[in-house]
Amino acid sequence: MSRSSITGIIIFLDRTPVFALARRLGTIATSTYSAEFMAMKTAVEEVMSVGYMLTCLGVKVTRPIPILGDNRSVIMNATIPAS
Repeated sequence: MSRSSITGIIIFLDRTPVFALARRLGTIATSTYSAEFMAMKTAVEEVMSVGYMLTCLGVKVTRPIPILGDNRSVIMNATIPAS
């Protein structure tokens, strides 16, 4: 009814879910692509905060944290800025 998208994020540490988020986006996107891009931005912000929290707790984060998504064009544009 409201035409705004719902973002869903689950963050796993090893195979254990440690963070879950489901919320309606505050703005109405004009395309599926922009809604997916806003969701990816939210996911990256949350992953960065969990990585920082782990560092503060003394856990060494030595490798990049992978982010999985279901929209290939958003993932390609986020990982290859020239595309």
